[in-house]
Amino acid sequence: MPTTDFSNATPSSGTDATINPSPNISVPRDASPPFNKPSANLIIRSSDGVDFRVQQAILMEASSVFADMLSLPATMPGQRESDDQEYRDGMPVVPVSEDAQTMDTVLRFCYPVARPELKTSLEICNALRASRKYFIASMEIEVLEVFEAHAEKKALELYALSAMETGWEKEMKIAAKQTLQNLFPTGLLIPQMARMATPAYVQLQVYYHKCVSAAARSVLPYTNEPFEMPGIDHLRYTFLCCPHIGSHPSSTKMKVNFMKINQVVEVDSWVIEYLRNLRDKISPRPRFRTNEIFFRYAPLAARSGCQACARTIVQDLSDFQDEVFRLVDEAVEKIELSV
Repeated sequence: MPTTDFSNATPSSGTDATINPSPNISVPRDASPPFNKPSANLIIRSSDGVDFRVQQAILMEASSVFADMLSLPATMPGQRESDDQEYRDGMPVVPVSEDAQTMDTVLRFCYPVARPELKTSLEICNALRASRKYFIASMEIEVLEVFEAHAEKKALELYALSAMETGWEKEMKIAAKQTLQNLFPTGLLIPQMARMATPAYVQLQVYYHKCVSAAARSVLPYTNEPFEMPGIDHLRYTFLCCPHIGSHPSSTKMKVNFMKINQVVEVDSWVIEYLRNLRDKISPRPRFRTNEIFFRYAPLAARSGCQACARTIVQDLSDFQDEVFRLVDEAVEKIELSV
């Protein structure tokens, strides 16, 4: 067959197929099963010198890129003097730019074998890039699902790696959204950011601070009395509508303007204190959810109501907090990462 070289095939990104540098290859090594069978009719050689013995027909069915490359007429070794195709054990050798780990992943998505486990951010991004380079749609779908799940734990890593790719705006936005579960102070760096362009880092910082501001405004804006509640459009919660709350002499009342219904209501001071603490707890991490503030104020809420309200006020506080979290989610969802 004419010389076929996948090492320079156009990938879907502007970076190398793997971030790991290729070592100096002298003697190729055989891949692990099932890619070491003598019944193979093609060898795929990774950038780090591992030979994968495969069946052309399987690759051609799984990937249109492989199908196009391997559909050229075959030439046996020595058939013509000008043949520059490399052979090993009578099989043509096709070099690729992916390392052995990434190529093993690609081939396991092509073959009817168990799917590989992608454990690190780099493995996931290498696999996603390869799925697009070789046009393996089913692999891309599955790896994207792994990407989204992994972003919940390693959002900054995935953002940094995605930012080094061309056309990975969707992946950058997925990862950026998940960074909102953690604190992201200005100047925070991780190793994966070493090769990331400065604009991508600035874009993430701007996005983060916009989301922090939106979350804070959704809970309790930084205003003086009357305090503003911009999202709540009803007064069904006991601690907002029960006339008995705060009837004891030690109670202090504060005014809250429910802007959506244009109504100012007097509430016990603990409600404002609760909202301030909830705001300060979740606004630096707009997608982080905790019941810490609820459990701190639930006993106080129970003591502040009359006997008629005591049975429902704690549940009302829990429902109120869930609604506030929903309002925060809605506000943050409107913020777009500029890429």
